[in-house]
Amino acid sequence: MYRCDDVLAEISDLLDEETSPDVRRQIETHLACCGSCQALVDSTRMTVRFVSECGELEVPIAEPDALVRRVMERLRRGGA
Repeated sequence: MYRCDDVLAEISDLLDEETSPDVRRQIETHLACCGSCQALVDSTRMTVRFVSECGELEVPIAEPDALVRRVMERLRRGGA
């Protein structure tokens, strides 16, 4: 039986419909009894759909190096 870690490892292939029928069945069985994983799959599916429908986004950046530096600093601090 699939566990939460297994679902997390397969979520990309699941959403891209690239899992085998057996793996999909095992994941669906797990999702039927795990609300946390079901919420994760649903929210990831909605996020992918939203981002896909947004199209391209061009961000005018005067100083791309400064933006990269700020993002990297936040990642190192572990914050958003």
